[in-house]
Amino acid sequence: MIRGCKLDSYILGTKECLEQFVNTNDTTVKINSDYEEWIAHDQALLGWLRNSMAIDIATQLLHCETSKELWDEAQSLAGAHTKSRTIYLKSEFHNTRKGEMKMDQYLLKMKNLADKLKLAGSPISNSDLTIQTLNGLDADYNPVVVKLSDQINLGW
Repeated sequence: MIRGCKLDSYILGTKECLEQFVNTNDTTVKINSDYEEWIAHDQALLGWLRNSMAIDIATQLLHCETSKELWDEAQSLAGAHTKSRTIYLKSEFHNTRKGEMKMDQYLLKMKNLADKLKLAGSPISNSDLTIQTLNGLDADYNPVVVKLSDQINLGW
């Protein structure tokens, strides 16, 4: 929607704020109408962005005065959340054990964790997925683990 309304240049910083005042030919100073237009568009976008955010995020960004400042800080916050989510997902990936789960549930859970890590920007290789999945099996599966460990190309 932002691009459709031609406002993306404000949050990307490619349409910078103009000078508030301009000099005229007779050395008098007047308000720059382009500045007023820039402020109007930027503040409308700023309000729009704030109102589209979850309250807990928006309150952390109340100090932002321009849409670009809010956008940059929101992306920074999202990056922090992505890092903590990646750490959580990696921990869950490495600590998941089959336990009482049925085999199809266990395999699906491991594949879903790998997919979520990929979406978070921290992909797991197929070989690491295979190794971790095999490591999460109970001792009852040792003969299967040994047999599968000898396979060259295990695919998902």
